[in-house]
Amino acid sequence: MSLPRRLADRHRRPADRRFGVRLLGVAAVTALAAVPFGLLVVLVETEWRPLHRVDAGAAGRLNRVALDHPAWTSALRLLSDHVWDPVTLRLAVAALTCWLLYRRAWRLAAWSGVTAVAGALVGLLVKLAVERARPAFRDPVAHAPGYSSLGQR
Repeated sequence: MSLPRRLADRHRRPADRRFGVRLLGVAAVTALAAVPFGLLVVLVETEWRPLHRVDAGAAGRLNRVALDHPAWTSALRLLSDHVWDPVTLRLAVAALTCWLLYRRAWRLAAWSGVTAVAGALVGLLVKLAVERARPAFRDPVAHAPGYSSLGQR
């Protein structure tokens, strides 16, 4: 190994040296997670009755719990509208990515940016591919535009 290469390796952080191994591990876990997710999408698309019954039952029970506990529902609505809102989360990831770039943590910055964009695209594409309607209730506790990733067909 050449002297400049050895000096560069010595000054690299241990986390940077293990980046390739970690990246391969994450890719393997992602591929493994895609299998049951793909199966679930197929079951949803084919309207498999047992899954539909479990889904409708869970949605109905959750709606009843929400109606019975308005304070809890208000707290969850506040969290979903402001804390877990996609725009809020995207701004947080953008700020994190900028901070990582400022700190010259190039790989971590790339990782945070790429995973945020990829996650948003995958979520959008799955919703568009499945086109699953949101559940409809006699007494809904909330309304949302667009397709649902959960709920009844």
